[in-house]
Amino acid sequence: LNGMMEILSGISASAINRLKRTFELVKPKYLIILEELRTLAEPLKNFYNMREHMKNIAFPTIPFFGFYLSDLTFIGDGNPDTFTIDDVELINFSKLRLLGEKIAEIQLYQQQGYSFALDPRIRSYIVTYETKSPEELFLISHQLEPKTPRKSPSSRSSPVRVKSLSSLSPRTLNTYPDKLRLNDGVDRLENTSLSRSTIIPDTSIKGQQ
Repeated sequence: LNGMMEILSGISASAINRLKRTFELVKPKYLIILEELRTLAEPLKNFYNMREHMKNIAFPTIPFFGFYLSDLTFIGDGNPDTFTIDDVELINFSKLRLLGEKIAEIQLYQQQGYSFALDPRIRSYIVTYETKSPEELFLISHQLEPKTPRKSPSSRSSPVRVKSLSSLSPRTLNTYPDKLRLNDGVDRLENTSLSRSTIIPDTSIKGQQ
């Protein structure tokens, strides 16, 4: 469980969490497992899900030491070592008992070891691995998935729109492209039989019949 928390902490780092396109390549069944582990590792209510899970866990296992350290710190700093009754200073055995129970719980996980064989290659990789700074991780992350800038609305090209052919003069029709976008670009005049040399009377001009 302690190793699981370390892996989840690494995946949740900003340099990894931003790799959206990379996570899209992961099979859905593995993403479901990842979400289940994240739910198990939630720190809400003093790691309530983790504590409940550890009550029925099979041995051997390595517990998450984070909340044990929190418990020991809370007991040690939140309770006095001694207290006075009738001008007599007494040892706070209740505090010592709580500390002893937590230490005994930790020692319980040391009773049984793992039986798998040592792999020298994996051990050497872990021992000799060179850690990277957050700045180096961000550099690698942006090399894998560069941040794409957003296109500004002004840079988008818009098609030429004409309300109707009657708004065009004969001279304009003589030079206008064969493909026109009409009525918000829905109706198209494509491969028209009207050549550029054809003159069409402009009915919008007064005086022409």
